[in-house]
Amino acid sequence: LPSANTRQTITLEGSGFTSATRVVFTTFDDNYPQYGLQEATITPTSVAADGLSLTAVVPDTAVTGRVRLADEPGGLVLQIVPTLIDVDVPSGYYSDGASLTLTGTGLIEGAQTVLLGTAIGAGGATSVQDLWKADGPGTDYYYNPSLGYIYNGRTFTSLPADPPTGPIKVRTLGGTSEA
Repeated sequence: LPSANTRQTITLEGSGFTSATRVVFTTFDDNYPQYGLQEATITPTSVAADGLSLTAVVPDTAVTGRVRLADEPGGLVLQIVPTLIDVDVPSGYYSDGASLTLTGTGLIEGAQTVLLGTAIGAGGATSVQDLWKADGPGTDYYYNPSLGYIYNGRTFTSLPADPPTGPIKVRTLGGTSEA
């Protein structure tokens, strides 16, 4: 399947695109998980003069799901792969119950797993699963002075008992982030 990260520019190819064409992404708002999956309509950043392609920026709230044109019901599935930009342990210690803050993009409230340790993919890593807003890691937005507000961009959790050292990754339906 085609994949992208939030805030990445993607190109759609077809015919008859104009400045009035709109692109619709499947989205999820981490502040209101009870609303479930929604859609966001985006204005293209550019349209080819011959109308055969357009570019659009993937919104912060996009999740793996359908991307389509506003005037068509079908569309294609686009995987939204999470990214990690920063890992912070504000408590100053790495042990049971210590706070862990992950900053990135494409993080999904109630639909992500934080993977801890060197045995990721081999079955030996420890995972912390986010099941719902009040159960597991909590996802939120944050402000970056040069980028503005980044939605679905920060996760807060507590470390499990005997957390392993090593890389940290986040897994969603769209894939697994780099460590």
